[in-house]
Amino acid sequence: MHLTTVALKKVFITFVFYFQVTSHEICHVFGMSHCSYFACGMNESKSILQAESQPLFLCPVCLRKLQKALYFDIVERYEVLYNFLDSLTQCDLLQKGCDGDSLQTASACKFVSSMNWLNSMLVFIENKPTT
Repeated sequence: MHLTTVALKKVFITFVFYFQVTSHEICHVFGMSHCSYFACGMNESKSILQAESQPLFLCPVCLRKLQKALYFDIVERYEVLYNFLDSLTQCDLLQKGCDGDSLQTASACKFVSSMNWLNSMLVFIENKPTT
């Protein structure tokens, strides 16, 4: 059975939301509370619409809290996240969505803009020229 393009897009939009919610809730497991410092994946949401508009990543304050709890290397974390998102962008559905398809443009572009953000953070942290 083949899913229609519309059905695939709905699956993708749902995946993006689950990715956000799961990341947020896992941070609670590690003792983090809601963030009030910056736009952050740990911001409190009062509705589904508000939750969907939250960033995928943690602000510097929350990232440091998570790093202190888990002892990870930030560069390695960002590289792994970048590669994960890059593997998702290889999907035709995602690329079409970010090129202006109105049904899921925001969700698709959220991944692409997140990759751009990760790349800029890696460049900044590693102090290497952009490619």
